[in-house]
Amino acid sequence: MERTLETRVTEQVAKIGQMSKLTRFLSPKISDFMSGDAAESLKARRTEITVVFVDLRGFTGLTETAERRRPRT
Repeated sequence: MERTLETRVTEQVAKIGQMSKLTRFLSPKISDFMSGDAAESLKARRTEITVVFVDLRGFTGLTETAERRRPRT
């Protein structure tokens, strides 16, 4: 029983450490979501994805000189 309690405490301390890191980078609402039961639906799983990286020549210069457009309302 003592060993089980020690294991649970160690796991909870690790989880608290992870959550403190999350709150540094995410809004409180999202970090609270991640720490709750809803996080069960976000468990890791393997899946095949496709990632496309695009480098447009001169894009940075274009954005620096282009006129800013207001979004439609």
